Amino acid sequence: MKPIILTLAILALLVLNTNAQNFTKYFNRGVELYDSNKYYLAYKQFDASRKVAVVEKNTSNINTAQTWIDKAVAGIEAKMRASDSLAIVASEEKEKALAALTKAELMQTKVETAMFDKAVKERNSEWKGYTNYTSETDRAEILDLIDTLDLSENALLRIPKEVTECQNLKHINLLGNDDIDWNASSETLSKLSSEVGIYVSVYDLDSIPSDYWSFVTGIEMLTNELTEISENILMQTQLTYLDLSYDYLKDNKFSNLNEIYKLTNLKYLYLSYCRIDTLSSEIGNLSNLIWLDLSDNNLTELPIEISKLLNLTGLVLRGNELTKIQKEIQYLTNLTYLSLNSNDLTELPKEIRHLKNLTYLSLSSNDLTELPKEIGCLLGLTVLNSCNNKLIELPIEIGKLINLTDLNLENNKLTILPKQIKNLLNLKSLRLTGNPITEKEINNVKFILPSLNISYIPFHLYFFYKNKYKVVNDYYTNQIKDTSGLSIVDKYCFANSFNYEGNGFFKSSKIDSALLYYQKSIEIEPDFFLGWYNLGNSYLNNNEYEKALFYYEKAIEIDTLSIDAIGKIIPCYLYTKQFERAEYYAKKAISINPGGNYYYLSLARAYLFQGKLDEAKEIYLKFKEVQMDEIETGKQASLRQLKAMEEAGVIPEEYLPDVEKIKALLNE
Repeated sequence: MKPIILTLAILALLVLNTNAQNFTKYFNRGVELYDSNKYYLAYKQFDASRKVAVVEKNTSNINTAQTWIDKAVAGIEAKMRASDSLAIVASEEKEKALAALTKAELMQTKVETAMFDKAVKERNSEWKGYTNYTSETDRAEILDLIDTLDLSENALLRIPKEVTECQNLKHINLLGNDDIDWNASSETLSKLSSEVGIYVSVYDLDSIPSDYWSFVTGIEMLTNELTEISENILMQTQLTYLDLSYDYLKDNKFSNLNEIYKLTNLKYLYLSYCRIDTLSSEIGNLSNLIWLDLSDNNLTELPIEISKLLNLTGLVLRGNELTKIQKEIQYLTNLTYLSLNSNDLTELPKEIRHLKNLTYLSLSSNDLTELPKEIGCLLGLTVLNSCNNKLIELPIEIGKLINLTDLNLENNKLTILPKQIKNLLNLKSLRLTGNPITEKEINNVKFILPSLNISYIPFHLYFFYKNKYKVVNDYYTNQIKDTSGLSIVDKYCFANSFNYEGNGFFKSSKIDSALLYYQKSIEIEPDFFLGWYNLGNSYLNNNEYEKALFYYEKAIEIDTLSIDAIGKIIPCYLYTKQFERAEYYAKKAISINPGGNYYYLSLARAYLFQGKLDEAKEIYLKFKEVQMDEIETGKQASLRQLKAMEEAGVIPEEYLPDVEKIKALLNE
C-alpha cells in the first residue's frame, strides 16, 4: 500500500514539475478569472491549484479543482465554437487550450491507472504497476489471474480503462465513488465481459445508462428520506448486494419493503434506519443471504422464517426493541457475527449453544441478569461484549471459551469472577469498569493471567465521576465494613459522595436527612472539610448557633483560610453574644477578602455590642450609601441586621441606647 502511494506521489511530482503552493490562492484567483469569462487564464490557475492538491494528496481538493478545470475547458471550447475565424481565441491561445485539455486528460488517466494498480496489488503482490511492464505478455500473465478489483472509496470520476485487460474479471467494487461519470465510462463498460458484476453507489440508478444495468450486481443508495424502493431497482433481479440504509437524522421508510423479498439472489442486505416495525415472513425467501443488517429500526420480534436463512454469517440487530430471541435462531449455524446490543433482552435462549461458528457476539446494553451456561458451547468465540447489563455473576462454563481474546463486562453488578476464568489463556483484554468488584479480586485475576490487560476503574470512583452518588453510597453501606484499609483517595471519594447526596436533601429542605449524610462523610474521613462545613450550615439554617459554631470551628481547623466558613462563623458568635470572637473573625475575613462589604458591617456590630460606639459609627457612616449588592444599600442592610438581633433578644441591654443612636444616624 505505502509503496504504491509513494510511487503515485513521485509520479504526480514529475508530471506537474511544481512545488506545493497555496491551494486557496490559485483556486480563488481562478474563480475570479472564470467569472470574468477569462477561461484560459482561469484554467491555468485551476491547474496550478490541482497540482498543489495532488502533491498534498488531498482528494477533496483534487476533485474540486478538476471540476473547475472542466468548466474552464468547456468555456474555452464554447468560445472556439462561437467564431469560425477563432477571433475570440488567438491561434496561439487555441494551441495552449488544446494542450491544456490533453494535459488534464493525461492527469485524470494517470490517477485512474494508479487506483487500478493499487487494486491489482491488493490481489497479487507481484504486480509492478501497469506502466512498468515492457512485455505485454508479462503484464497479461498477472492480470489474467485477477477476478476481483476493489476500487471502492477512491473518488474516481471514471472507471479505469485498464480493467478491460483483466480477462477473467468477475467483480468490480466501485462503492464510495459517488461522482463517477457513467457516460464517460461507457466505452470501458462496453468492453467488459457480460460475466462481470459491479457494485455502485448512486443517487438514482437512472444515472447509469440502462444498457449497462445488467452489470450492476450491487447498489448503495445515496438518497435519504425515501418512501419507496424505486421500480428500476426492484427490476434488477441479478442484485447480490443492496444497501438502503441511511442515518438517524434522515432515515428512510419504505411503503413497498415487501417487494424486496423478490430479489432472491441477494447475499448482502443493509436496511438500518429504515423505521421497520415488523418483518414479513417472506424474509425467508432470501435464502442466499450471507449478511443481514437490520440495525436501528423498531423491531420488537423476529419472524420464525428468519431461521430459513441458513447461509447467514452475519446478523446485525443492534438498536431495536427486541425483548426475546426465538429458539429458531439455532438453525443459523453458519453465523460468525451476531450483534444484539441495545435492545430490551432479559434472557438468551438455551438454543444459542448451536451457533458453534460464532466468533463475535455483542449483547451490550440490554437487561440481561445472567448468561446461559450454554454460552460455554460457543468455542469459536473470540469477542464477547456483554457490557451495560445487570449481570450478577458469570456461568462457570465461560471458562470453556478458550479462544476468547476480548471480554467486555463493564457496567454490570459483578462482585466476583469464576475461577474458571484462568482457562482463558488467549484473553488479551478484560474490561470490568463499573462493577462492584473488589481490587483483591482484580489482583487475583492479574496473578492468574499476568499478561492480561485489565481495564478497571474502581466501582465507587467510576460512579462518583459519573455523579451517581446514591450508587456509590449504597456500595459503601453494603460492601465496606472496615475503612482502615481504604486509601486517602477512596476515603475522600466516599466522603464527598455522602456530602453531595446530603446537599440534595439540604436543597430540598430535608435538613434531618442532610445531617445524617454530612455526619457520615466526617465519619469516613475526619479531616473532610466540606462535611464539617455543611453540618454547620445545616444547624445555622435552623438557627441553632451553638451547634453550628462547633462544626464551623472544626472546619476552620482544617482550612484556616476558608472565607466561607469564617464568614458563616461570625453571625454564630454574634448571636451567642461572643462579641470579641466575632470581632476577631470579622477582621480575619476582611484581611482575606477586603472587598467583602458585609464583613465590615459584622465588625461594626461586634464593636457596637462591646461599647466601641465610635469605631462602629465610623463603619456605618462609611457604608451608609454603599450599594452592598443588587438588592440593598449599606443603610438598608445595617437596619435589617440590627432589627433581626433585637428581635432575637441578643443585644446587651446596656448597649440598646447606642443601637438607637446608630439607627438615628443611618436614618438622617
